Amino acid sequence: MIRPATHDDAAAIADIWNDAIRNSTITFNPNEKTPQEVAGLITAATPCLWMLVSYWGLHAIASFALVLAISSVSNTQSCCTRMRVGMGQVSY
Repeated sequence: MIRPATHDDAAAIADIWNDAIRNSTITFNPNEKTPQEVAGLITAATPCLWMLVSYWGLHAIASFALVLAISSVSNTQSCCTRMRVGMGQVSY
């Protein structure tokens, strides 16, 4: 199941993100994230920037993705190209 991230997901997302920072080379950002920083990203969601999570069962977050929709027009309602950055189990 994939759904929009909520503030309740911030700690689990930070755990996944920080594990990737410490133990892999899949992220260009070497700075570990706090749950508060992740909550700030969730709060900053706009029509063209979303944070999504996938989960197993009722509560276990398996992965997350930041999805940035980029458009060549100024109207954010018309976003046409999507860039996905995510970590955790494959969710797409």
